[in-house]
Amino acid sequence: MHRIALLGVLLASACSGGKDTVERERELYDRLAYLRASYDTAYSDHNVAALDAVFQEMRRHALHRREIFLRDLKSGPPGRKRLAAFALAFSDKDKSVQEALLGVVTSDKEDSGTVEVSMIALGMLRMDDTPLSAFTDRFSHVSWTVRQAAIYGFRFQIETLLSKPGGKLEDAVLGALFERLNDAQMDVRNEAVIALRRIRTPVILEPILKFSLRDAHPLVRQNAAITLASLGPLAFEAVNPLIELLKDGDHKVVESAWTALASITSKEFDRGYAGWRDWYDEEEKRMEYVCVDHVDVSETAPGKCPTCSKRLLRQARAEDYRCPVHPDVRMGKAGKCPTCRRILEPRHLEYVCSEHSGIRHPRARACPTCSKPCVLVREIFTCTEHADVEAPFGGRCSRCDRDLVRRVDYLCSVHPDVHGQRHDRCRALNCGRSLVLFMPEYYCHEHPAIHVDRPGKCKVCQRDLSQVAQRFTCTKHPETDAPKAGKCSRCETDLVPKK
Repeated sequence: MHRIALLGVLLASACSGGKDTVERERELYDRLAYLRASYDTAYSDHNVAALDAVFQEMRRHALHRREIFLRDLKSGPPGRKRLAAFALAFSDKDKSVQEALLGVVTSDKEDSGTVEVSMIALGMLRMDDTPLSAFTDRFSHVSWTVRQAAIYGFRFQIETLLSKPGGKLEDAVLGALFERLNDAQMDVRNEAVIALRRIRTPVILEPILKFSLRDAHPLVRQNAAITLASLGPLAFEAVNPLIELLKDGDHKVVESAWTALASITSKEFDRGYAGWRDWYDEEEKRMEYVCVDHVDVSETAPGKCPTCSKRLLRQARAEDYRCPVHPDVRMGKAGKCPTCRRILEPRHLEYVCSEHSGIRHPRARACPTCSKPCVLVREIFTCTEHADVEAPFGGRCSRCDRDLVRRVDYLCSVHPDVHGQRHDRCRALNCGRSLVLFMPEYYCHEHPAIHVDRPGKCKVCQRDLSQVAQRFTCTKHPETDAPKAGKCSRCETDLVPKK
């Protein structure tokens, strides 16, 4: 009788323990449902603090309850499968998690909601060996929510791929992503233009200008302008349509267009259309568009070379006459300086290769050594008293006769390859620091211990000081150029001195 009573107590205890486990898991998934809703809200509101709080808690769940999530992703009910996939997105780079998510994504038996969350989670893992086809094969799926989820997950894989040495997207993949800019569903178009922000090369310009910047929905136009801003000066071709976007009826679109214009041109005009339009029209009178391979091709507007179909390069026309003493005095024809009456001299533009800077060329062309396109030598001098004075070489200000100094930039203190204006913030992923003033250093060849932050003469020997010419680059992205040491804005690798 005693044995029977003891057995009953043990059975009751086992049932009670099993019920507690079920109850704890139910509470866990209730919490996950709340966290997922909080994540979606914080993402829509761009609430960084709320996103970070959700991320930290989800990270703890993913690390300590991974086996539960893997089990339910494989055999749980649909609701739990989706929440399990969401939780696994915050895991470490784990092969078992990757294989489980790939199994769901490639299965024909899973419901679309589970597949969507699993694709996003697969991308958020950022694993190098995740096949791109897991996303790209669903860019044209019949369900627009699947298409949107595929592009959302793919944006994380873009970052992973491009951070590797020599990493690039195949033309077919880019083409498939470009097609989504003309998708019938606004959410898919919006997701596609956000994904293109990760690429940061001029190849994305043409489709964005053709589709996204003209989109019927203001949110897509807004994100198109933000994506163009991420390119900086590389997106100068977009300046004219961005100026037109200042007349948009949506104030958020206007704000994004104005921010993009400031980032691309480094100008600090207000949001008014007239000021930007007058400046651009005046600038275009001095510019031409040429082919780097066919020097006889010259157009007055952006486009492609009729011979080789390459995009034309924007450059200043040769009709640029400057005063040799007051180089901020510029005319479109020969004449005399109104300040000192000296005869104006033609200013010959110079182009240089980023890899072989020892040879300068009078026209835009491909470097004869490495075939990379040469870029315009942009050295700007300004007056310490008149900030609006700009000149392409040193001399004296035409208004106060003070010596012109090389214009300084505002750089990110961590990513010095990111530069902009005083109120800008770093565009590197997860940075966002305010840019700080960068002052180039000058030194004396005879007394190298003397370093100052402005040009002048050595206080010991009275020789002219020379600017420190050392530049820094990234081993993974050799096109990166920075005036001081720091980290690459694209891959966080330490910058090294250029050879």
